[in-house]
Amino acid sequence: MENFLHRLSSALWGGPLLILIVCAGVYFTIKLRLPQIRLLPEAAKVSFGKGGSAFSSLCTFLSAAMGTGNIIGVAVCMNEGGPGAVFWMGLSAFLLMPLVFSESFLAVRYKDKAIGAAGYMKRGKIYSLLGLLSAIFGMGTIVQVNAALGGAENYFFPSGAPNIARVFLGAALSLLVGLVITGSAKRIGKTAEKLVPFLAVVYFFSCAVILIFSYKNIIPAITLIIKDAFSFKSAIHGAAGGAFLMISRGISMGVFTNETGIGTSGIAVSGMGVSSPRDGGLISMFGVFIDTIVMCNLTAVCLIASGAYSSSPDGWEMTDTAFRSGFSFSPEMGSFILMLCLFFFAFASMIGWSYYGEVFFRNLFPKGNIRIYHIAFISLCFLGVFIRKGSLFYITDLFNAFMAFPNIFAVMIHRGEVTALAKTKTS
Repeated sequence: MENFLHRLSSALWGGPLLILIVCAGVYFTIKLRLPQIRLLPEAAKVSFGKGGSAFSSLCTFLSAAMGTGNIIGVAVCMNEGGPGAVFWMGLSAFLLMPLVFSESFLAVRYKDKAIGAAGYMKRGKIYSLLGLLSAIFGMGTIVQVNAALGGAENYFFPSGAPNIARVFLGAALSLLVGLVITGSAKRIGKTAEKLVPFLAVVYFFSCAVILIFSYKNIIPAITLIIKDAFSFKSAIHGAAGGAFLMISRGISMGVFTNETGIGTSGIAVSGMGVSSPRDGGLISMFGVFIDTIVMCNLTAVCLIASGAYSSSPDGWEMTDTAFRSGFSFSPEMGSFILMLCLFFFAFASMIGWSYYGEVFFRNLFPKGNIRIYHIAFISLCFLGVFIRKGSLFYITDLFNAFMAFPNIFAVMIHRGEVTALAKTKTS
């Protein structure tokens, strides 16, 4: 079963879907006249300078997107596709920034019909069902709980955590998540406002320490990424299959880390009080810039400059080696900081996706009791510590793929609105 799911996921993400997403990104890049360059200063100004709703939207988007993929996922991506995969990951994020702009633009424009991508879709109910299942059984709970458990387990119990430790971790995470999500959307936004900047600063300065002690290797690391991107030799399948593997792994990791194409970015902006479609698009576009172009590339340079790259096929071990090497004056401190970052990045993703799931639930059941959703989400947070990842990553990939196809087609149907209205600052 797991092999079948892996093949199906690879078939979707390895060809048709990646081509569709990239083509849509290139289309809006041309039609909107390179907004990822031209409008980036304005996007930063809107995100940080237009009141609480804009900053809450940015932090909610980043809380869901900036998860463990920004740390462990980058290491795994490099192991499978080589250092050059990082180049393609960054390039894909650059090309997809106009697509996420368009998604969020339309989500705010049609938010009176439904919050998020369902507002501009004809069959938004089916999309919302897929999103709800992904939030409860995939991205929002079990995947993130396993990531948080993995970091704590590797630090405190290298030989494996006893069941009592799993129970404690599951109870702690469930309690923390429950305290946040049983409040209003405003409470989720306020929590994200405090948590995301703190995590970003801690992780950024931790990486800065690594790079300070490895400063002579920074330029060679960047050079290796660029050269390897066009050599196709270091991917695990060699030169013959290396080109496709490297490019596909880089692009798919870029999509995985910033969630562009599946339509969830529009929930953060349309549900947090942003009233201008243009502002909503700018906020999400700036979020992708921070998430992938800044944070993921920062991780990659640290892994190579510290000498940790290819030290282990395990993502945690490779990243842990980089942190221990960078914090050579106190290797245990490096490991501890990494463990905390993983734990709280996973927690941030859980509260971000909990809000997405709540929106999907309300789109499906306008008069339904939201406590049913809260109980299901919190229960999976607790039970997730006893469920090994296995095929769950592939199931989550499939949910995301099934969400992406209708979302991208819906965005392309409304492409005329985006290209016509997005050019005016009053939209």
